[in-house]
Amino acid sequence: MNMTEKDVIIQISKNMNCNCNFASDFLWARSGSAFTVVCNGDYATKISSMNLDVPSLEIIANFKMLEHLDLTFSGKISELPDCINRLKTLKVLNLSYMGLTELPEWIGNLTELEELIIRHNRITELPDSICNLIQIKGLSLNHTDLIKLPVGIGNLKNLEWLDIHGTYVEELPRSLANIPNLKSLRVDGSTMSLNKNSIGYIEALVFSKIMYG
Repeated sequence: MNMTEKDVIIQISKNMNCNCNFASDFLWARSGSAFTVVCNGDYATKISSMNLDVPSLEIIANFKMLEHLDLTFSGKISELPDCINRLKTLKVLNLSYMGLTELPEWIGNLTELEELIIRHNRITELPDSICNLIQIKGLSLNHTDLIKLPVGIGNLKNLEWLDIHGTYVEELPRSLANIPNLKSLRVDGSTMSLNKNSIGYIEALVFSKIMYG
């Protein structure tokens, strides 16, 4: 008998001795012992879990309609496994509080992503391929060890908000001025917030957007 994706999720939760909760709306998994899953029929569209391990992700990476994957606090995963590269339908990927030190180059292959959340990790730089995420609207990098942004970040024409507060970024790439939809740029608590030249540039950037659209 063929198992549906919903059946697979239930089996994974049993193997990991945790509860599996199905919801009509997405809910954060507040306990490390639970999955929160949203399904469209037999297909999983959103998964949130702090307990997933790499073998379980290898299975989930074959899901056909998964759009939202939240691995916040997934302590069993020390680096992003290649299998996530198969999730071409992903629109939201949350990797917060995982202790990651780098992102793989293939992250740029997830071209349907609209939100990428990497806050509270030990990442010092981003792969250049992140500039291929042309659908991205939100990028959260706050409280990482990030020291710079990719020069080509201006290619992200649909980017609406960028959060680098609490990082070590000292200056912004000039290409940021090429992003027409950028509405929110948060830099407080970063090294940049102490750099008068960078603050001057931010003010000029904001002014240009007000004056020229």
